[in-house]
Amino acid sequence: MTITSGVDHIPKRCRWIIGIDEAGRGPLAGPLSVGLVMIRRRLVDELMDSMPLVRDSKKISAPKRDQVMVHARELEAQGKLYARTILSAAYAIDDLGTSQCLRDSIQEGIDELIQYVGCTHKDVFVLLDGALKAPEQYRQQTFVGGDNRYFPISLASIYAKTTRDGVMEQYDIKYPQYNFYAHKGYGTKEHLAMITEHGPCPIHKQTFLKKFYERQNKSGKK
Repeated sequence: MTITSGVDHIPKRCRWIIGIDEAGRGPLAGPLSVGLVMIRRRLVDELMDSMPLVRDSKKISAPKRDQVMVHARELEAQGKLYARTILSAAYAIDDLGTSQCLRDSIQEGIDELIQYVGCTHKDVFVLLDGALKAPEQYRQQTFVGGDNRYFPISLASIYAKTTRDGVMEQYDIKYPQYNFYAHKGYGTKEHLAMITEHGPCPIHKQTFLKKFYERQNKSGKK
């Protein structure tokens, strides 16, 4: 699928575009990551043309994601791009739930960005992936598969994933028995075996492990 700027969906009075996507909603361990990218409307096509590797973060390799991030950081330094990545820890997800953490992260990220660039909500249009929603005062549109359709969302997905992957690689050093470097906290066969052997660690989501424990208990009774 061809990536486009998404500008056609945006009223001309909106001078800024914010793309938003998340990574880490489904894993059994590690944080939920929300990436937000803010670009001047008039610069979106220019930046998109300069970053041909940008796609849904799941559809490009880690080295290519890293290459995109090097370029993105250069654009941030030049003031052509503004970005935030907001993380919710496993304990917050257990306490508040994934949906509330997503809402809080999106609110926090947008607030930080518009305050930093000095605009108001009336100047902004928000493009979001999947079922994500921005606070109601923002003009916005959500697209299923938006991370593989529109440049601002695709780039936000790369910010979200590379940040989260980096965190999980650090946790791999702290908790080497789980091999987080390989599976990044997802419920792979290897990861489940490590939980069975070692039990959960502080970055496991207890609410996500309930079904796993239920299956174990049923197996043990047979």
